[in-house]
Amino acid sequence: MKKIRTIKELLEIDIEFLRRNSVFNSDLITDKNDNRSILIFDLSFNFLNLFDQFLVRLFNSKPMHLEFRTSKINSTKLDEFIKLIVTEYGKDENNQSAEDWNQMKSMAWWFKNENHEKTYDDFENTDETYYGLMINESADKKIQFAILSYNTIDSKFERENWLQQ
Repeated sequence: MKKIRTIKELLEIDIEFLRRNSVFNSDLITDKNDNRSILIFDLSFNFLNLFDQFLVRLFNSKPMHLEFRTSKINSTKLDEFIKLIVTEYGKDENNQSAEDWNQMKSMAWWFKNENHEKTYDDFENTDETYYGLMINESADKKIQFAILSYNTIDSKFERENWLQQ
């Protein structure tokens, strides 16, 4: 049985490299009474030949989620990216394979521990989510790939001072 890699290992995500090769774009506070903020960075290159932006979602000033976005879809690279994830983690929570992408344009995987035991996202689920992956195509034909609770698999992510520009 092969050892399943974290998404950080699979995609070779280097937070320091991303930060050095990006320019701060903007920040958003999702609600005036909310404790969530979003920091948006434009990349000087296309990460994985696909993504030209990344976002850091902060909760109570603590970075938790990492998201990548593309402004222009490269269908070949997107297909390769989805196949890479499905090959590593298997079908998504809705039993979709890479071939199903063109029907739903949305896929998600949830893991409950470091061993990558799958779980699901539901309010009745009592599993503690270790981290999750979500990819979807937005209404404006852009791709969003979110790594929820990325802070649990990359300690450098939390140590980075995202609020200092």
